[in-house]
This record gives sequence, C-alpha cells and structure tokens, in this order.
Amino acid sequence: MYTIGVIIYGSPTGDKARAWLKENGIDDEKAGLETDYSGNADHVPSYVGVTLGKIDETTDAIKIDCDKHLMFSGGTIDNAQPFSIEPTAEQIDEAQFRFYVLPQGLQKLMPPLGVYIVWKTS
Repeated sequence: MYTIGVIIYGSPTGDKARAWLKENGIDDEKAGLETDYSGNADHVPSYVGVTLGKIDETTDAIKIDCDKHLMFSGGTIDNAQPFSIEPTAEQIDEAQFRFYVLPQGLQKLMPPLGVYIVWKTS
C-alpha cells in the first residue's frame, strides 16, 4: 500500500461537505463529485474538478519549477515526465461547470476552485 497524490484543478471535499452529504443522504458520485478508492481511509476522498496529474511515493523526487511545471518520476529522476499544474482555459471551464452543477448547499461548503493535491492510498 502506498500514498498517491491526485493533483486537481477544482475543489476537494472537507469534513463539512462530507457531513452535509451524509445529512442529506446524497452519495458523492450522485452529487457530481469524483471519488477514488482509498484503502486505508475512514472516508473516500472526493472532489469536483479536473485531474492535472498524479504523484506517488515511489517517485525519487518531485521538482516544481518557476514555470509552474511539476516533474515526477515513477522510478528514477532520470525518467522524470513533466506536466503542467497550471490549468488550461478548457480545464478551468470544465471545472467551473462541474462545480456550479453541484447542489448549492454543497457548493457553499467547498473551498474555492484552485490547484489542490487530494491524497489517497492504494
């Protein structure tokens, strides 16, 4: 089992949002949230938005440069693959659309749209 970070442009759920979903009997996916299996968690991490990339603990190193690119490797730093953590206009539009179709009560409990790392375990 290892830790995986899903880098998103969007909004992750927190305790208040999860409590609201439970109180209203709404499943994360039915509400419009993305969910990921997390083997060792009391709850399933969820978010609304788009995935920009993923990192995990098998990576030798993570480099974030001044151009807002994150370089990661699934093995050695010699094999690092860059990807942008600055969302495109299309990704921003998609994340905004997905956010604004959530129930309004849930929207109010979510953090503002931005770049986040949502942690999960394998």
